[in-house]
Amino acid sequence: MSLSVKSPAVRQKRIACDEAVLAGRAELLDRADRDLLLAVWVHRGSAELMAHLAGRHPETIRRRVRRLLERIQSPSFLSAARALSLLPARQAEIARLHFCQKRSLRQIARHCALSLHEVRRQVHEIRGALAGIDAFRREAKAG
Repeated sequence: MSLSVKSPAVRQKRIACDEAVLAGRAELLDRADRDLLLAVWVHRGSAELMAHLAGRHPETIRRRVRRLLERIQSPSFLSAARALSLLPARQAEIARLHFCQKRSLRQIARHCALSLHEVRRQVHEIRGALAGIDAFRREAKAG
């Protein structure tokens, strides 16, 4: 007997898988974003409760969670997340900060004690590396 795609057991399994994937991706976010996303999306906390605890309006929390979900599903986030282990340590840190946490180049320069020019140069190199890795993955998938 096979289970229907719409059966509760299959739906529950898919939700658990999605939550595991979401939790894994959330690890690349900064602490505040990760905690909020996990509390609302994975642990099923209400936006109203989180808003009350943070002293914010519930719609502000909902909008922030929606933006975080869009970010962790964006092509640039996914590309960087897949490539972090393939990049040198310094570039992996810059990629995580820039593509996953959406930090500005100036913030990255301060955080990594680099010049703004060096951060720009590194981000340019990282974009090239990510494009090459993505092209290789597409080719391997097709062939």
